[in-house]
Amino acid sequence: MISRGYSPTGKRGRRFGWWVLGLVLAWGCSTPSLFHWPGDQDEAPAKKPVQVSGKTVGDVTVVWGAHPVRVFGVGVVENLPGTGSSPPPGEMRRQAIHLLKQQGVEDPDKFLASGQAAVVVVSAVLMPGLRKGDPLDVAVQVPERDRTTSLRGGLLRRCELYEYADARALRGGEGPAGAVRGHALAVARGPILVGLEGGEEASALRQGRIWNGGRSLIDRDFVLLLQREHQDARVAKLVADRINERFYGTAPGGGVRGMAIAKNNVQIILKVPTPYRLNWPRYLRVVRQIPLHQSPQQQLEFQQQLARDLLDPAKCVVAALKLEAQGNSAPLKEALNHEHALVRFAAAEALAYLGDPAAGEVLAQAVAQDRRFEAFGLAALASLDEAVSRVKLHELMHHPSPTVRYGAFRALRYLDEHEPAVQGEFINQSFYLHCTAADSPSLVHLTTLGRAEIVLFGQDPVLLPPFSLQAGRDYVVTAQKDADRCIVSRFSAEKGIQREYSSLRVQDIIRTLGQLGATYPDIVEFLLQAQRSQCLSCRLVIDALPEAVSVKELAASGASENPANASQDEQEVSFGALPNLFINPFRFRR
Repeated sequence: MISRGYSPTGKRGRRFGWWVLGLVLAWGCSTPSLFHWPGDQDEAPAKKPVQVSGKTVGDVTVVWGAHPVRVFGVGVVENLPGTGSSPPPGEMRRQAIHLLKQQGVEDPDKFLASGQAAVVVVSAVLMPGLRKGDPLDVAVQVPERDRTTSLRGGLLRRCELYEYADARALRGGEGPAGAVRGHALAVARGPILVGLEGGEEASALRQGRIWNGGRSLIDRDFVLLLQREHQDARVAKLVADRINERFYGTAPGGGVRGMAIAKNNVQIILKVPTPYRLNWPRYLRVVRQIPLHQSPQQQLEFQQQLARDLLDPAKCVVAALKLEAQGNSAPLKEALNHEHALVRFAAAEALAYLGDPAAGEVLAQAVAQDRRFEAFGLAALASLDEAVSRVKLHELMHHPSPTVRYGAFRALRYLDEHEPAVQGEFINQSFYLHCTAADSPSLVHLTTLGRAEIVLFGQDPVLLPPFSLQAGRDYVVTAQKDADRCIVSRFSAEKGIQREYSSLRVQDIIRTLGQLGATYPDIVEFLLQAQRSQCLSCRLVIDALPEAVSVKELAASGASENPANASQDEQEVSFGALPNLFINPFRFRR
């Protein structure tokens, strides 16, 4: 049986279905995530309430919706300079023609044969916690058999993206293989940037990305599902009540509301509070540590044990999570001066999510001194809406490491977009240009994730003549040897020919290109050429995001100092997934 609202692609869709299924399986998505809503299952009959004394939320529930959903669709790229091709016969061509007819193209076959269009596979990743209307980064790729040579300068027409699943997996491993398509979960459109994937140039030009080129059509709430032996409406209400005692926020119409809603005897809908909006993986871990019932004596003994465990490097990670779950900051503050770096960091991170400014200094030191703490420490500082966070993030933008510098910039921008250090210019209604940390070494940072932005760190980066650089299809930047300025030219059949002079400062050249109509993909291509030509005065980096390092490694290093104090489970604990502040959906693997 297939869940309600879904249907197979049918005979005419088998070729594309098989192609997409192969891509899905190659990316590691083995079972569908939205094809079976937990409420569709038969509800278990009411049972006598189970004993929950000594149990936590994680002991009686499992989390649903905490994994990415990959969606695919057939799209049409237009505005190509003769590098497109008419697709071969098959399901993708049929879907492309159907899409063009829906969009009012009178002769789709002629449109596709013009050399200015190409049919592509479009994909995106819907991350957990996504809200309807939220932006998505989109990937496009020319199918293997298609003769299109380049997507440079192309514009993706609007198309819908669907989730596909293995038909046999839906039937419990029985019946013929194939692909099943669900509802449209996202839409995509926008200008394409190519040449960022590496590898051979011919291959790199046949795939590209669109920043924020998609929009989600659904909400992706988290759901706690009661385990079968605990499926009782009273247990569900108890779980929701305990979560709401710890986490609550302001309701839309005023007043206060909890983060959990018991829907029935199986499901508890879970919202994410503001301090955790940039690190929902930690929020889920903390929620699962909330006790369901403790007597006053049990609570006192438990708190004392956690305070002792917090001072042990082999146990401090779990102890800090449990103290955070109970909202107990006193032992955490005492641990900020511990001799071991992991103990100090675990305590400071928990304090940051409890809103205590005492965490700021310790977190900043940890990020600056040890790359293993970068991602989690910066996310914690971004969640701590205090003056100390702004000061420390500004200081970290002067750090030698590009990942720390851009990570701090990104964290500060999410913490307070009105902070002067992250203010930028919106150029040509296409991208943001930021100049920050003026008294630090120069660095140019480009991003292909989320908002299109160029961040220029430090003293003004400049171009070193002589050079002749292409910026997209219509723009050229040139300078003669020993020149103190350059010429920015536009050669466009639509907009005409125009030339402007600019200083050699990178920010001035970017502004001039923007004034002439250049878009973000044009600027990125220009800067990449400048780097390859070695005429850029400083380093250029792309997507320098902090990456997670498993705390299994950190806990093991702590245990190695006193291995007798660490159980096997405690040595294998980790901080969990990378904070969503720094997730790169193009690198995501199951």
